[in-house]
Amino acid sequence: RKSTAIIRVIFIGVSLSTLVYKWERANVETWRYTMYLTYLTLLITMAYQIVSFYIMERRANLVQPLPGERPRLLVRVAWILYSIAAPAGLTVSLSRWFLTDDRNNEPLTLDDAMMHGGVVATVFLDGLVVGAVPVRAKHLACYVAYIFAFVVWTYLQERLGIGKGGWPDEYPNGLKEDPLYFIVSWSDDFKGAATIAMYHLLFTP
Repeated sequence: RKSTAIIRVIFIGVSLSTLVYKWERANVETWRYTMYLTYLTLLITMAYQIVSFYIMERRANLVQPLPGERPRLLVRVAWILYSIAAPAGLTVSLSRWFLTDDRNNEPLTLDDAMMHGGVVATVFLDGLVVGAVPVRAKHLACYVAYIFAFVVWTYLQERLGIGKGGWPDEYPNGLKEDPLYFIVSWSDDFKGAATIAMYHLLFTP
């Protein structure tokens, strides 16, 4: 139990340090970073890690339910968070390296690697090895709902002119704000944006 606690504290530390490091170097208002799938997923990841640690420290939550009974509430919450954090983290990482990689041949930085790969690795290690979280087909509904909600958000963010806030490529007249991701522009390429959205909804689960 002590070794498990240490491992989970390390995992939380990895996620927290990655988040703080990136936010301290943000060139937009901090709250705007929460508009992105990467940061939303990181926050959900941290929630999963913290809840899992708390459950482990409060062993009463791990008592096996009687036949016909449901597991404790916190256990179910942890399952839901994991069913979102693990596949969403993988989606974020793969999308970064194969769809939105804008480094222009610049060397890979540690914070970028941790944000788009390192953190999700700790989630899978925790869920599959340390915590042995049960994965059921019905849990995928949580992930699909999460991605669907984010797709709707990308559309609203662009159509309502919320913008990304202070980025160099922001439209100067303010009448048409930039989309969150250059490959998901509902105004300029509705078909392309819809194709990417459907791909994530249908195939990434």
